[in-house]
Amino acid sequence: MDPMYCNNVNIQVTNYDIILNFSYKSNAEQEAKLISIVMSPQHTKAFAHLLSEKVRKYEEIFGPLNLEAKIKKGNELEN
Repeated sequence: MDPMYCNNVNIQVTNYDIILNFSYKSNAEQEAKLISIVMSPQHTKAFAHLLSEKVRKYEEIFGPLNLEAKIKKGNELEN
């Protein structure tokens, strides 16, 4: 199995499935690499819980993650 870095996720919901479309794109000219994961709502909820626990443990070790980005002059993002 080859790992894939992701910098974008799109989530779709149907009556029976939740579809996570992960992608990576480094610039506007590059074609995005895409992988889709389809799960039942129950599996997605369990996954969300496990992921939340892993992030909580990460923050215990390395400190809180800041998700608020600030806009600098020239429309550049700054953390």
